[in-house]
Amino acid sequence: MSVNLYQINIQTEDLTKVKSYLSRWLLETYQQQPEITERQLTLEDFFEHESPKLFAVRKLQDGWTTVLHDSYEKLEEFNQKLSTYFDGLVVHTLGQSTVDTYYLSVHQRGELTRELYCGEDTLGVEERGNPLPFESELLFDEVGDSIFIDYIYLEEFCEQLGIRHLIEAEAIDGTWEVMRITETTGNPSTLIQRFMNKVFKRT
Repeated sequence: MSVNLYQINIQTEDLTKVKSYLSRWLLETYQQQPEITERQLTLEDFFEHESPKLFAVRKLQDGWTTVLHDSYEKLEEFNQKLSTYFDGLVVHTLGQSTVDTYYLSVHQRGELTRELYCGEDTLGVEERGNPLPFESELLFDEVGDSIFIDYIYLEEFCEQLGIRHLIEAEAIDGTWEVMRITETTGNPSTLIQRFMNKVFKRT
């Protein structure tokens, strides 16, 4: 089974406030009103962009709002602003089992307090911040002298914070509220003018 993670959990039960924040962020970032629908998700929705163009929002457990996204980046600045705005914890997990690459960050009130990363470009686990008290109970994978984390480690880490459904959240029965920036081809006359300007080196 291939495991893919692309999840942000925000320590708030105010689903409406989360949706409003994300919709406004998309509008301000792309100068385009996001399309908003309710639907089931598929893996094809994810790992598409450097900067998110899609968010799917839903409450899966008490005390947290879960956000799935289509970015393959760590989004440190984005998560820092989220945790500042919601004045609490923001936990971000990324991972793909097919390439054994995993990432986890914990922001609290605007500060990065914990970060773990390992992948094809690292020798073992890269860490930032102080270990949380429960981490002493979690076991790294060991290969020779190196240590690694996998999706099971991330799942156990998040469970200690009260976050469940980390694996295959998109497959849980029920719909998500999905907001996305749709790809546009632009105005045909504008595209033709840009082409002519390029051909004739107009400025």
